[in-house]
Amino acid sequence: MQSRLTRANKKRKSEQNKYIKEVKNTKTIIGVKLENRKEEAEEFQKIITEFGCGIKTRIGLHDTFQDKCVNSGIVILEITDDSATRLFEKLQEKWHCQKMEF
Repeated sequence: MQSRLTRANKKRKSEQNKYIKEVKNTKTIIGVKLENRKEEAEEFQKIITEFGCGIKTRIGLHDTFQDKCVNSGIVILEITDDSATRLFEKLQEKWHCQKMEF
């Protein structure tokens, strides 16, 4: 009984390690320029929510001047699965985007 459990655990760990290696080997960074953050935020959020499982990191950058927010900004997304190309294409339909793959 114990040896069967040991084999099952080894197989499970092997499958997990294979998955981890695949995920680690797939890194895509997408930068998106939003010209009207306030007006575009809802639509942008709706799109990235569709791809939420593949988005590991999301960083929003915008300038501020003397207590005022500028209405444009850049969003940086780290994608860790195979949805990066589809997400990039969908975002490109509305916004200026750039992509880096590692």
